[in-house]
Amino acid sequence: MKKLIEGTAAFAAFAGDVAANRISHAYMLNFADAKNERAALKAFALAFFGVTETLPDLIILTEEGKKFNADAAARLLADSVLKPLERDKKLFVICSFNDAAAIIQNKLLKTLEEPADGVHFLLGATAPASVLDTVKSRVKTLTIPPFSEGDILAALERKGGNP
Repeated sequence: MKKLIEGTAAFAAFAGDVAANRISHAYMLNFADAKNERAALKAFALAFFGVTETLPDLIILTEEGKKFNADAAARLLADSVLKPLERDKKLFVICSFNDAAAIIQNKLLKTLEEPADGVHFLLGATAPASVLDTVKSRVKTLTIPPFSEGDILAALERKGGNP
């Protein structure tokens, strides 16, 4: 899956922003594959830092299978004003942001629009229609279209799997 994700135009655009040091303060990754959303977000997050493993300045919010709720939003708001620990930037990744209640999304608007220095956001959305327009207007949107059966089959064959 990682190779498929890294082969997308969305990943190339994001990696280009990182390489050119023109990183937006907030991105929203539209990826309809809920099962692999977390893996996609992690691939983008690692590219953000140019590393192969997670760092303390990479904060992935919500445990797998849980919604981004008021407690998670409060943690994000509190942590977003703190300086990064190891690098000059910090990245908050929010999985399934589209599942967050409208009141929670509204609570983050000012922070998404004007984050502290070095703070960036990567929001995952499997159903972008559920994300408030006011949030969408504050993020750079990247879309990974569904993979075709041919793409998946080719990836499996490259990996040595039998279909």
